[in-house]
Parts: sequence; C-alpha cells; structure tokens
Amino acid sequence: MSIRNGLYATLPMDGNNKLDHIDPYLVLEKISKVWVLSYKTAFEFHSKTNPLSSKLYFLSPHTVAPFFFQSIYYKRTPAPVRLQKKGQEMFGVVSYKGSGVDIKVTDKKICGWVSKNKIHSFFL
Repeated sequence: MSIRNGLYATLPMDGNNKLDHIDPYLVLEKISKVWVLSYKTAFEFHSKTNPLSSKLYFLSPHTVAPFFFQSIYYKRTPAPVRLQKKGQEMFGVVSYKGSGVDIKVTDKKICGWVSKNKIHSFFL
C-alpha cells in the first residue's frame, strides 16, 4: 500500500480480509523523525473529544509536502518565527508514549488552532 511517493506500508489481512487502519503517528514517524503535533491537532489531542480530525498539523524542521492518506490530510507547519529566531523550536513540547512511538505534542497550555487557512496560537 502506497502512503506517499517513496513510502509504503504492508499490513496483514484480518479474518475478514480487510486491511487494518495504519496509525497516523506511525506515518509521521516514517515521514520525519522529528515531528510535533501542533496547533489544532495538538488542541484535539489534549481535549480527547475528537481524537483526530481529517487534518493533521505537525511541526518539523524537515520540509514535507502536504499529502492525503486514509482520509487524513497531513500538513507540515514551520515553527513560529519568534521561536525560530530564538532557536527554541521545541519550546513547550511534551511527550507521550503510544502507538509504538513517542507522541510529541505542543503542551495544552500553549497550543493553538487553525481557521480559514490562518494559524493562531495562544503564546504568540
């Protein structure tokens, strides 16, 4: 199964001959070893009301072109300019164990949201 250009996954078939769902955090781990759930995605992660919407925003120092996989739109966002200037791109990041990877996410006290293609943040 192709995830995106150059990245593929193999899954065992279950008893119903249906493919299992691939965890989006595992996809991020293979796309970029350094990633942090950010903005609206971090807000949703902490709220536990909607585990994951159809858009997944993540910070990464590596350029990653946006892509769709299993009905999720993955979009890399750069760290806020103020943090980049100070060399503190990983400010306010907490880590959780899960899905076979460390899930790094913006702390719930400073996460932001996205509306109409504009990124908002509580600490800027």
